Amino acid sequence: VSNNGFTLGNLAHESGHQWGLLHAGSWDCGANLVGPSLIDGTAGGCSISRYGDIYDPMGGSTRHYSSFFKQLLGLIPASQIAIANTTGIYTLDQLETSSAGIKQLRIPLGLPGYFYFVEYRNGTGFDSGVNGVLVRLHVGLPSFSIGDDDSYLINRIFNPGLPFYDPYRDVRVEVLSKNSQQAQVRVTLPN
Repeated sequence: VSNNGFTLGNLAHESGHQWGLLHAGSWDCGANLVGPSLIDGTAGGCSISRYGDIYDPMGGSTRHYSSFFKQLLGLIPASQIAIANTTGIYTLDQLETSSAGIKQLRIPLGLPGYFYFVEYRNGTGFDSGVNGVLVRLHVGLPSFSIGDDDSYLINRIFNPGLPFYDPYRDVRVEVLSKNSQQAQVRVTLPN
């Protein structure tokens, strides 16, 4: 596959486009993790990168597609997506292998089409070296996209003791525990 500069990553990326997937970017806001605006991704000194999701082929990696893209491809049914409308504890099954449990947790952000989505990866197969909870922002329209990105990775892997916190929308995702099959997370939403 790597003849003439065409790699496994290129194959997964271009196949994703043929199946209707858009790009997977990243949103880098430094120590704040996220910015003050869901519409203007560069507000607050943040930057966005069109191919910046290093954990998704639509961003340029050779890892598994994100849970959102797997859902669009029909690999994750709606029954395996939970929506966190209230503060609570949720159990996520690992993304990489087949199971009947929750593969994606969505946290609505109040704007149509905007939500955080949370998934657990434990380093299986193509995800070797990725062990923890990933948080991404799915953008609706109008979006702060610089192109045709569908989602933006928050550039950190979250594990027990290292929570995700969005101070602008007062959303917190804390990994309580994890094992080879599941991660338990607490989502805290504003009152």
